[in-house]
Amino acid sequence: PITKLIAKAGVEDLHQELSKNFNARLDQIPVNGTIERYSPKSETHLTAQQITNLLAQSSNNPLNIPEPTNETLVQLFDTFAPIWEVDTVNANDQIGAIAHDSARGFYVDHTHPEVYQQLSYTRFGGKILLQLNYVVWFPSREKKSAFDLYGGKFDGLIWRVTLSDDGYPLAYDSIHPCGCYYLIFPREGMATISSDDTEEPVLSPHSAPDLYDHQRVVIRIAHQTHYIDRVYAASANSDSTVYSNREYSELRSVTSRNGQRISLFDDQGLLPGSERLERFLLWPLGVPSAGAMRQWGRHAIAFIGKRHFDDPDLLEKLIKPIDASNSNHQPITE
Repeated sequence: PITKLIAKAGVEDLHQELSKNFNARLDQIPVNGTIERYSPKSETHLTAQQITNLLAQSSNNPLNIPEPTNETLVQLFDTFAPIWEVDTVNANDQIGAIAHDSARGFYVDHTHPEVYQQLSYTRFGGKILLQLNYVVWFPSREKKSAFDLYGGKFDGLIWRVTLSDDGYPLAYDSIHPCGCYYLIFPREGMATISSDDTEEPVLSPHSAPDLYDHQRVVIRIAHQTHYIDRVYAASANSDSTVYSNREYSELRSVTSRNGQRISLFDDQGLLPGSERLERFLLWPLGVPSAGAMRQWGRHAIAFIGKRHFDDPDLLEKLIKPIDASNSNHQPITE
């Protein structure tokens, strides 16, 4: 009960910091270096009707669980692949691939931008919905000083798209691989559910952006902290760096330069070497090694109460329709 009161004040301060740039114009968001864009290689853009048909076909089983073919999954992941827009000062702000060698151990190779993809499911409104997860890694969250509680080796972002059976995203949400900094962007017609005193409040800076004419969601990412500063819609341009896709499951067994296969995570689902000093401050709140990078399925996303990123009922606890009869959905493509 005592630590909860302390944590609540800290969460409120953090939410103010996370949301400050969402209230500014895009050109007013501070830039410390140069804006570097990463765009997907594929130009696939399925229409909402095509997505609806594919989801209906893949759910034709006794449990009505979407089971898309590999080809369909590729099309879905390509359609909703975001553009990452990073305020880049040095290599620690560059998206890369997980690599390993005997001298350095695990590290992020920023010369090969990769996005790791993971499929998941949720329940909402009595239906089972498909979720597309996109994971990027940075070499580190650069420390501001030797006593920086939050800096250390490895950092990243997980961006998730929950697809409704009408072919439109129900919501976007995001965390860092440590489970911190949860944000949710529900579509128009949906609203966040107010939390009580036993739960951590949820930060929803604004609704999901509408997408037109082959636009993609653009995720603006801050220097050093890698906080999300803005989510908006835009088209890819020729100045973008093209990223490749990988299966998230490849992180279970990474091939070292000597050919050895090694798991990125330990038997507790933590990434060795990614520990943060904040763990010594936040241990009473029940999250082991707070701030360390975690394997899929180990992401606690709240310090007050219990909340997990892979909870199949998470979205039903966080968002609800404002008025289903008046929901207005804009097309993903035209």
